[in-house]
Amino acid sequence: MSAYINIAERITKFEEKDFIANPRITGVEESLITDADWQEFSDKALTFTDGNCIYQFAEEYPIVRYQCKDRFDFIPDKRLNSFVKSITVSSTMYGKKISISAGKIVEKRIVLRTVVYYENNIGRRYAVPQYDIIKFLLKKPNLVVSSDGVLIFFTQKSIIATTDCEHYAWINPCVWNQGIDTSHSVIQDIEVYRGYCRVCMIDTTEVDENDKPIKHSFKLWFDINIDMQDSYMIKPYVQKI
Repeated sequence: MSAYINIAERITKFEEKDFIANPRITGVEESLITDADWQEFSDKALTFTDGNCIYQFAEEYPIVRYQCKDRFDFIPDKRLNSFVKSITVSSTMYGKKISISAGKIVEKRIVLRTVVYYENNIGRRYAVPQYDIIKFLLKKPNLVVSSDGVLIFFTQKSIIATTDCEHYAWINPCVWNQGIDTSHSVIQDIEVYRGYCRVCMIDTTEVDENDKPIKHSFKLWFDINIDMQDSYMIKPYVQKI
């Protein structure tokens, strides 16, 4: 267990300095672009890999980014957990996809694309490989980090947990026969404690004697399985409080 709990922040408002633009590539005819211009593009471009291909984009406009708040003013530590420093959803333009086919390097131009990638703790960027996680992050969910480093993304109706943007588990609909049912309630918040998280719910169908919404909570914790033969690395457990 970590000595202290990482606090995640979700950024949805960005300044001009957060954007990547390269007008020397995107604003002139290709015949006028010099080798120095292409080198500048390579240095400034958003670059990441999906394991088989390399992607480069001259322009990037972040939509949402998840990162860790500084723990101390004098010792900044921006990692969400041991695997992930940050996760970003962006609109990108003027890109290229570089791959190897039949022993030859193949380049394909990309005009416009929404990308979802993460940066690890040594500064390398990778495309998020899991479609379920990609689709969920497009909703700009909230994020908390459990005391043992599990990244828990949640909306009012769904929760998905991951350690490394590759291994993941849904908390609902019901899995492991211990899921959280949101058919008649919504998720208000998830609070992080030592060893577990508290999922705070509001009933959408009933009210109490004072005509106020009924609230209830679930205790959520995880078993991280390191058995290399087990396909389920993250096993969630839920208990009503």
